Amino acid sequence: MTRKIILTIAFLSITIAFAAAQALTVTYLDGTVTVQSARGWTELDVGSTVPANGHIRVRDGGTVELARGAKHISIIRDGDYAVADLLASSAKPGEAGVGVSLVKKLHSVASGNGQTSSAVGGVRGAAQGDNSQGLTWMGDEDETPAKVKALLDKDRYKEAEAEITQALSDAQDDQKKQDLSFLLASAYYGEGESARAYHTLLTLKDNSASQYYPDSVILKAQILLDNRAYADGLAVLKDFQAGNPDKDYAQVSWLLSAQCYKGLGDQKSEKDALNAGYALDPQSDTAKQISRMQSE
Repeated sequence: MTRKIILTIAFLSITIAFAAAQALTVTYLDGTVTVQSARGWTELDVGSTVPANGHIRVRDGGTVELARGAKHISIIRDGDYAVADLLASSAKPGEAGVGVSLVKKLHSVASGNGQTSSAVGGVRGAAQGDNSQGLTWMGDEDETPAKVKALLDKDRYKEAEAEITQALSDAQDDQKKQDLSFLLASAYYGEGESARAYHTLLTLKDNSASQYYPDSVILKAQILLDNRAYADGLAVLKDFQAGNPDKDYAQVSWLLSAQCYKGLGDQKSEKDALNAGYALDPQSDTAKQISRMQSE
């Protein structure tokens, strides 16, 4: 074997190893998701690998989660996607929007006059951004599994997912199942699994009387914002605002609306949303973030 052949084989081996290292793995999938290959479009499954220069297609209301090391890419809308573009444009969930440091302030809204429902308490701060500040819980009533609370407060999301999944399998009450599902979506989002979190939120009933409802709307809108689904995010937020939510939730919803309008390039509507949100409570932490956007 000549030196040239040996070098060629070595080069090809390195190239193949590099390509394998750059590939992404499907960690979650719902609906129809395919990858372009030499044989056409091939259906993906959990565990399938997708090359970093590949193209994927999502259909039938599908959602998919791709991972490479600590990096997660979530797709929650139908469409054709170049993986390289997704890698280049992906941002950390919660990077735009409210972030945990603001959402957790909504705890006082949920606790209100001190009355709590019989359901498992909802978690504040589901939106990422600054997980180091922990999560604030809506009423630490006995029904909230202490172990789940401790795990989420410590950002141990995978362990929390396991505990919540077990609690869901044992739950008999429909409302308890709904609230546990919201906790599960929060844990998924904290782990960076936005597609799975979004799919879980879609299973929840839109019951504005439920204690978890405002948080689930904020989290859903945040995920849509993360995924640049600005028009869809606005649709969710407009419905929420039409129901005259509590002032603190309404203010956060206007901040998210402004972020969506910004993404759409609608400067006038962005300004109007910021003004509407700021006017609700100029002294709040949310107002401080609104002020920063207004000064940009």
